[in-house]
Amino acid sequence: MTIQTDILQPVLPALIKLFDVDASSITGSVYRFTEMTNGAGGQVSWGGNNYTPFPIKLEGMSVTSTGAPGRPKLTVATIDGFFSALISQHEDMVGAQIIYRETLSTYLGTSISMPPIYYTIAKKLNDNKSGIVFELKSSIDVESKWLPSRQMLRDGDLPFPGLGVNKSTG
Repeated sequence: MTIQTDILQPVLPALIKLFDVDASSITGSVYRFTEMTNGAGGQVSWGGNNYTPFPIKLEGMSVTSTGAPGRPKLTVATIDGFFSALISQHEDMVGAQIIYRETLSTYLGTSISMPPIYYTIAKKLNDNKSGIVFELKSSIDVESKWLPSRQMLRDGDLPFPGLGVNKSTG
Protein backbone atom coordinates (compact mmCIF):
# COMPACT_ATOMS: atom_id res chain seq x y z
CA MET A 1 0.00 0.00 0.00
CA THR A 2 1.01 3.63 -0.46
CA ILE A 3 0.19 6.68 1.60
CA GLN A 4 -2.17 7.86 -1.16
CA THR A 5 -4.24 4.67 -0.85
CA ASP A 6 -3.98 4.58 2.95
CA ILE A 7 -5.64 7.99 3.34
CA LEU A 8 -8.69 6.63 1.50
CA GLN A 9 -9.29 3.93 4.13
CA PRO A 10 -12.28 4.32 6.48
CA VAL A 11 -10.07 4.20 9.59
CA LEU A 12 -6.81 6.11 9.51
CA PRO A 13 -3.73 5.81 11.68
CA ALA A 14 -2.67 8.96 13.52
CA LEU A 15 -1.65 11.92 11.34
CA ILE A 16 1.87 13.10 12.17
CA LYS A 17 2.88 16.67 11.31
CA LEU A 18 6.60 17.29 10.84
CA PHE A 19 8.38 20.65 10.70
CA ASP A 20 11.94 21.21 9.50
CA VAL A 21 13.16 24.70 10.36
CA ASP A 22 16.13 25.03 8.01
CA ALA A 23 18.04 28.01 9.34
CA SER A 24 21.33 26.89 7.81
CA SER A 25 21.63 30.17 5.91
CA ILE A 26 21.25 32.08 9.20
CA THR A 27 22.46 29.92 12.10
CA GLY A 28 24.06 26.99 10.33
CA SER A 29 21.57 24.53 11.86
CA VAL A 30 18.43 22.63 10.96
CA TYR A 31 15.87 22.18 13.73
CA ARG A 32 13.22 19.45 13.55
CA PHE A 33 9.93 19.48 15.46
CA THR A 34 6.63 17.64 15.55
CA GLU A 35 3.42 18.63 17.25
CA MET A 36 2.65 14.94 17.81
CA THR A 37 4.39 12.15 19.68
CA ASN A 38 4.53 8.45 19.00
CA GLY A 39 2.65 7.66 22.21
CA ALA A 40 5.82 7.11 24.21
CA GLY A 41 6.29 10.81 24.87
CA GLY A 42 9.68 10.92 23.20
CA GLN A 43 11.11 11.92 19.88
CA VAL A 44 9.56 10.81 16.60
CA SER A 45 11.83 9.23 14.02
CA TRP A 46 11.13 9.81 10.34
CA GLY A 47 13.43 9.82 7.31
CA GLY A 48 16.49 9.04 9.41
CA ASN A 49 15.98 12.18 11.54
CA ASN A 50 14.58 12.68 15.02
CA TYR A 51 11.78 15.21 15.52
CA THR A 52 11.33 16.72 18.97
CA PRO A 53 7.77 17.16 20.29
CA PHE A 54 7.19 20.90 20.58
CA PRO A 55 4.13 23.19 20.72
CA ILE A 56 4.15 24.35 17.09
CA LYS A 57 1.22 25.04 14.77
CA LEU A 58 0.83 26.00 11.11
CA GLU A 59 -2.47 27.59 10.11
CA GLY A 60 -3.92 29.54 7.22
CA MET A 61 -2.60 27.42 4.36
CA SER A 62 -4.63 28.03 1.23
CA VAL A 63 -4.39 27.40 -2.49
CA THR A 64 -5.68 29.90 -5.01
CA SER A 65 -5.43 30.21 -8.77
CA THR A 66 -5.99 33.97 -8.78
CA GLY A 67 -4.06 36.67 -7.00
CA ALA A 68 -1.14 36.32 -4.65
CA PRO A 69 -0.52 33.06 -2.78
CA GLY A 70 -1.70 32.88 0.82
CA ARG A 71 0.60 33.75 3.70
CA PRO A 72 0.13 31.18 6.46
CA LYS A 73 1.15 31.74 10.06
CA LEU A 74 3.51 29.57 12.09
CA THR A 75 3.01 29.77 15.85
CA VAL A 76 5.63 28.40 18.25
CA ALA A 77 5.46 28.40 22.03
CA THR A 78 8.04 30.16 24.13
CA ILE A 79 8.02 27.54 26.87
CA ASP A 80 11.77 27.03 27.09
CA GLY A 81 13.05 30.22 25.50
CA PHE A 82 14.58 28.36 22.55
CA PHE A 83 12.86 30.34 19.77
CA SER A 84 13.13 33.58 21.75
CA ALA A 85 16.90 33.14 21.81
CA LEU A 86 16.99 32.33 18.08
CA ILE A 87 15.02 35.39 17.01
CA SER A 88 17.01 37.72 19.22
CA GLN A 89 20.32 36.44 17.83
CA HIS A 90 19.34 36.04 14.18
CA GLU A 91 17.17 38.99 13.09
CA ASP A 92 13.76 37.41 13.77
CA MET A 93 14.72 34.28 11.75
CA VAL A 94 13.70 36.06 8.52
CA GLY A 95 14.81 33.95 5.56
CA ALA A 96 14.77 30.59 7.35
CA GLN A 97 13.04 27.87 5.33
CA ILE A 98 10.18 25.86 6.80
CA ILE A 99 9.51 22.42 5.34
CA TYR A 100 6.12 21.03 6.40
CA ARG A 101 5.29 17.35 5.96
CA GLU A 102 2.39 15.13 6.92
CA THR A 103 2.70 11.38 7.32
CA LEU A 104 0.82 8.60 9.06
CA SER A 105 1.98 6.87 12.22
CA THR A 106 2.42 3.61 10.29
CA TYR A 107 5.15 5.29 8.22
CA LEU A 108 7.30 6.46 11.15
CA GLY A 109 10.83 5.21 10.76
CA THR A 110 10.54 5.36 6.96
CA SER A 111 10.78 8.32 4.62
CA ILE A 112 7.23 8.12 3.24
CA SER A 113 5.03 11.21 3.51
CA MET A 114 2.68 13.40 1.57
CA PRO A 115 4.53 15.85 -0.70
CA PRO A 116 6.32 18.46 1.42
CA ILE A 117 5.29 22.12 1.41
CA TYR A 118 8.07 24.72 1.42
CA TYR A 119 7.77 28.13 3.02
CA THR A 120 10.15 30.91 4.03
CA ILE A 121 9.80 33.07 7.14
CA ALA A 122 8.82 36.51 5.83
CA LYS A 123 8.53 38.36 9.14
CA LYS A 124 7.77 38.06 12.82
CA LEU A 125 4.22 39.20 13.55
CA ASN A 126 3.97 38.81 17.31
CA ASP A 127 6.20 37.89 20.23
CA ASN A 128 4.75 37.60 23.72
CA LYS A 129 4.89 35.32 26.77
CA SER A 130 2.70 32.62 25.22
CA GLY A 131 4.27 32.35 21.77
CA ILE A 132 5.85 33.76 18.67
CA VAL A 133 3.90 34.12 15.43
CA PHE A 134 5.71 34.19 12.10
CA GLU A 135 4.25 35.08 8.72
CA LEU A 136 5.39 32.65 6.02
CA LYS A 137 5.55 33.04 2.26
CA SER A 138 5.82 30.47 -0.48
CA SER A 139 8.75 30.33 -2.87
CA ILE A 140 6.58 31.63 -5.73
CA ASP A 141 5.47 34.67 -3.73
CA VAL A 142 7.81 37.19 -5.37
CA GLU A 143 6.92 40.83 -5.80
CA SER A 144 6.67 42.22 -9.37
CA LYS A 145 7.20 38.84 -11.00
CA TRP A 146 5.05 37.46 -13.79
CA LEU A 147 4.66 33.90 -15.00
CA PRO A 148 5.79 32.96 -17.57
CA SER A 149 8.83 35.18 -17.20
CA ARG A 150 9.85 34.87 -20.85
CA GLN A 151 7.92 35.98 -23.88
CA MET A 152 7.47 33.38 -26.62
CA LEU A 153 7.61 34.74 -30.18
CA ARG A 154 6.66 32.86 -33.32
CA ASP A 155 9.51 34.09 -35.53
CA GLY A 156 12.71 32.11 -35.54
CA ASP A 157 14.68 29.47 -37.35
CA LEU A 158 14.17 26.61 -34.89
CA PRO A 159 13.33 23.16 -36.27
CA PHE A 160 10.00 23.39 -34.44
CA PRO A 161 8.46 26.72 -35.53
CA GLY A 162 5.58 26.30 -33.06
CA LEU A 163 7.99 26.71 -30.16
CA GLY A 164 9.10 30.15 -31.26
CA VAL A 165 12.01 32.14 -29.90
CA ASN A 166 12.56 32.83 -26.21
CA LYS A 167 13.04 36.51 -25.47
CA SER A 168 13.83 37.71 -22.01
CA THR A 169 11.48 40.48 -20.84
CA GLY A 170 13.23 41.56 -17.69
